[in-house]
Amino acid sequence: RKGADFIVSLAFKVMSTDCEYIFDISAEKAAYILTDYFRKKLKELAKTENLAPESYSCTISFICQQKKTGRVMSFILGDSNIYAVKGKKIDCLTGSREFFGRCCSIMTDGAAGQSKVMFMDRNTYSGFLITSDGAWRIIFGNKEKRFGYEDVLINENMKELSAFLDKESNTDDCSYAYLKILS
Repeated sequence: RKGADFIVSLAFKVMSTDCEYIFDISAEKAAYILTDYFRKKLKELAKTENLAPESYSCTISFICQQKKTGRVMSFILGDSNIYAVKGKKIDCLTGSREFFGRCCSIMTDGAAGQSKVMFMDRNTYSGFLITSDGAWRIIFGNKEKRFGYEDVLINENMKELSAFLDKESNTDDCSYAYLKILS
């Protein structure tokens, strides 16, 4: 938990201060730079607390929008997913993860090669659902339930989605966030 809280704060700080630079480089380079920076800072935190770096292993996904141009960036590392809504269609920005096997975290060797950054125009999608692996497995993993909850997402009925997740039994975290893109 401490590692995840630290990375979320760090990602916010980095994107708040270095957004212009990150948006001006290639997606592949951004993924490597961000992941390496997060790894370095987690290792430093672990060292100051006399812990193994793996003690703070975590995954991270986020969406940010550049104020100046309105472009949107997604960053994903680990087994969480980001789903993007466009009209009546939902795209999984991480590719198909229904049968995702290997879990990667920030502290996994080769993590930079597993992270993914996408840049897109603000009008490409109207909103994004960021889900932990527990949440996406429940929402999209069950084929019988899947199509009903795609409609819930397309119609941005987050109260219904939240009620559904609250009723599901799951040993994993079922966290999610929905971000609406404003023009």
